[in-house]
Amino acid sequence: MAFYIMSYILDQVDGMAARHFNQCSKFGAMLDMLIDRSATVSLLVLLGYLKRECFGYFLSMAIIDIVSHWYQMYSSVLWGCLLYTSDAADDTPCVDLGGRRIIKKK
Repeated sequence: MAFYIMSYILDQVDGMAARHFNQCSKFGAMLDMLIDRSATVSLLVLLGYLKRECFGYFLSMAIIDIVSHWYQMYSSVLWGCLLYTSDAADDTPCVDLGGRRIIKKK
């Protein structure tokens, strides 16, 4: 669990650094989401293995996680937006599932 928490914190720092140094790209956003999904699904599979009576619950959580992020990615691509978020106050109508604004494609 400590590795998962450390991974989450480093992911946040990596995202802030990429935005600060203007090193954001579609590939980086997709790769970041893929790695996040892999880490989450791995943790849920491990928890399902350790608590076999709850395996169905953990499996359903993994499916919900993957489907919801696939939907976010697909809808962002349809709207012409990148997948990473910005704290900048611009007038883009694109938001992620958490309600945060998403930077438009340049």
